[in-house]
Amino acid sequence: MNAKEASKNADNSRDISKKAALILTAFACVTVANFAHAGGSVIVLSDNGYYAVVHKPELNLEQATALAIGLCQKKGGTNIKVVASSSSMAKPGAYCVVKSGAIVGIGFQCASSTEAYAVAVAACRQKGGANPHVVKAGTEGNALLDTVYPAAYARRL
Repeated sequence: MNAKEASKNADNSRDISKKAALILTAFACVTVANFAHAGGSVIVLSDNGYYAVVHKPELNLEQATALAIGLCQKKGGTNIKVVASSSSMAKPGAYCVVKSGAIVGIGFQCASSTEAYAVAVAACRQKGGANPHVVKAGTEGNALLDTVYPAAYARRL
């Protein structure tokens, strides 16, 4: 094999390596995107102020709900209700929890904090809340990766 053929073979080998790397990268991106939106996301709230949040790609909505209720009960939650759920993993975004007496409104997976607040206030008022105030607000997940990190926790409002 002469130098010209050797150079051509080396170029072909590099091209194949580049194509393989692109294919693997595309596969990894599709896999991550599918993993990010598989599973269940649930928020539950108890009458006595405890709540639980579950975002788990390995759980379906029914399993995620059971886990959230169990976590809330372990913290001391009573009369627990699902206040928000999604049969796919939560998407990154803003959330807001407002309260008016014992009435709670939640906005989650919203494009902005303003939208999350408006959704939460509307939900609270729809249930009879008069002057809701913000109890908790923020953003969740990584918008660049379009995912919310798996989690399961319970806390008190």
